[in-house]
Amino acid sequence: LCATPIVMSLIPRNRWADGKIGAAGSDFAVWAKAAADQAGAPFIPLNDMVTEALQKIGEEKVTAEYFPVREAVHPNWTGAVLISGLVADGIRKLDVPLKQYLVASPNVPAVPDIAPPTLGDLGPKEMKPKSRTPTA
Repeated sequence: LCATPIVMSLIPRNRWADGKIGAAGSDFAVWAKAAADQAGAPFIPLNDMVTEALQKIGEEKVTAEYFPVREAVHPNWTGAVLISGLVADGIRKLDVPLKQYLVASPNVPAVPDIAPPTLGDLGPKEMKPKSRTPTA
């Protein structure tokens, strides 16, 4: 078995000007595409896809429902669900074996099934690293 690398551009930040979201199409997206082309890897123009989707939703709703308060980079659960669907759409358009494993209608929970850790918390007990005792 072998892996097929897939390169995708970053998502745009939740920063708006004159009713338009500021797409990162002139820097990171261009660099990601260039890296994919140079390596001969499939490319998903995620920046363009997310920009288009968020633009249709609109600044007020995107800011209120798709990103945490005072966060411009990392989406919340609602934003992650939207973006992961776009990633799946991008994979479906590629000629890669991975697309045969995508679920047509995934059952995505309306809310996360695990709460994110608070600042400084390592997360749920089951996910904390096991303590190790040094061996001589």
